[in-house]
Amino acid sequence: MKIKAVSGIMLTLALLTSMLTLAFNIQLIKASDQIIYIRQSGKVEPSNASIKRSGKVYTLTDNINGSIVVEKNDIMIDGAGYTLQGTGAVPSKGISISERSNVVIKNLEIKTFYYGIYLSESSTNTIQGNNITNNFCGIHLEYSSNYNSIYGNNIKSNIMNAYMQCGIYLYMSSENSISDNNLTDNYYGIRLEVSSDNTFRNNSIANNKYNFLVSGGPVSDFVNDVDASNTVDGKPIYYWISKQDMSVPLDAGYVALINCTRITVQNLNLSNNGQGLLLAHTTNSTITKNTVANNQYGINLVFSSNNVISENNVANNTRGVSLGSQGNQNTVSGNNITNNESGISLSSSSDNFISGNNITNNESGISLSSSSDNFISGNNITNNEYGIEFRGSSDNKFYHNTFISNTKQVFDWSWDGHAPDYPPSINIWDDGYPSGGNCWSDYTGVDNNGDGIGDTPYVIDSDNTDRYPLITSFITSEDTTSPTISILSPENKSYPINNVLLTFTVSESTSWIGYSLDGQMNVTITGNTTLSELSDGSHSLIVYTNDTAGNMGYSESVYFSARTGIEPQQAQSILMWIVAAIAIITSIVALVVYFAKFKKII
Repeated sequence: MKIKAVSGIMLTLALLTSMLTLAFNIQLIKASDQIIYIRQSGKVEPSNASIKRSGKVYTLTDNINGSIVVEKNDIMIDGAGYTLQGTGAVPSKGISISERSNVVIKNLEIKTFYYGIYLSESSTNTIQGNNITNNFCGIHLEYSSNYNSIYGNNIKSNIMNAYMQCGIYLYMSSENSISDNNLTDNYYGIRLEVSSDNTFRNNSIANNKYNFLVSGGPVSDFVNDVDASNTVDGKPIYYWISKQDMSVPLDAGYVALINCTRITVQNLNLSNNGQGLLLAHTTNSTITKNTVANNQYGINLVFSSNNVISENNVANNTRGVSLGSQGNQNTVSGNNITNNESGISLSSSSDNFISGNNITNNESGISLSSSSDNFISGNNITNNEYGIEFRGSSDNKFYHNTFISNTKQVFDWSWDGHAPDYPPSINIWDDGYPSGGNCWSDYTGVDNNGDGIGDTPYVIDSDNTDRYPLITSFITSEDTTSPTISILSPENKSYPINNVLLTFTVSESTSWIGYSLDGQMNVTITGNTTLSELSDGSHSLIVYTNDTAGNMGYSESVYFSARTGIEPQQAQSILMWIVAAIAIITSIVALVVYFAKFKKII
């Protein structure tokens, strides 16, 4: 009896254990962190997951709290309107597709994951008609190329507490098609990073913190097919590649100029994008009288030179005007730059002219990182956390600026060991005597001789001194007008010589004059001069000047050509004349010889 009793107890315990184990396993399957695998063999694991297989089609039969990992090519996952939900844990993936091809995902709601759909090194996949919401990143493509198609999805509210949140994010991915998607209420709507040759059509991107962002280095990183059927907050995207001599339409919502020349961007309102305006590998273009607000980068130049940025209102951006990655020989003049994290920022950039700007209430007024040989003059730099901020930037020239009530007029990150990797920044802080230096609101010196220049220097640090600080601001409220320049010669015509006279008029007194020929670096001059040893062919010319109040002006572009040799038609005509002359002379000589012989015979 005792043996039977013990056996019964053991059997009961075993049964209870089995039931508890089964219950626990069922709970694990239904838990929010479960992972469902579609194996390469086609098998679904665990087998009791809410997915029904019919050949190559895998259809959800219920909502799933967990992730799906795809290990098989050439299949379709049909959500049938059900939901795949996670907990938002890092780095959870709703559907993970790695090194796969020809996978279709459709009719599924995917929410509360770190990545909604994650494609890595995958090609020719299709993501169609899904609702992708409340994820850190809705759709993430990494190293994925060759004809992935993302269309007809509603991608919404992928914002969870982090900086890189986005609706669709492409990183080092190319030749994908993204079309007919609605992307709303995300941190980034669409973000492209080092991704090229992708095609975008009919995407509606709205109410995201930053609707559209593109970043890269060489020009190839920026070459994507984005037409005006794509919109941000209901306004078209103008993504221009290799265009010349055009003006951007007034209805633009986002503007990218890639490898462009002589483009005008004027009177636009550009807001809520990764960049309000992007210039990548673009030259000789004019950005003027625009309102650029609430972007990550207001006006962003990458490997772009000889552009003019003037009279824009740039406010409430992370970076107002950014001259980055060899943004050289640009003019930033007469802009109102307020309430940005960084008003004007230069990174690895040189030979830029920054003058006559009103730079107020920014965290950093002007920030220079690894930048040199820039001219900063006639700016009003007021009520910023840092008036000027340096990270390893020397040989820049500052003069005729007004520094008023900045928490730190000048700050170098190498000071006090803040950033020991940066060398001290050593710059020039005046234009000599009697032109003078800058006006500093905390200058305590006096001007006993009444020349308008302090009798003692303004010492910034042991390496930086304004030798001739101004007692009163060089900037006057009466003079905020840019000087007008009219080029009289050369004219828009062809010259048969290679030395052409440059003559021009300027509407007021100047502190600097220079010209740019064929988009090259500005050449400083003191007045009329001669353009010598011009090469054969077409040329373009712009003359720039600073007035004595620091306002920058520039002329209209003049296009002309020089010809130092003989034109082909001229050479052909001359040759024909020479041949004709030789023929005539030969005929005359022959006649003379003939008649001489005839006379002897007679």
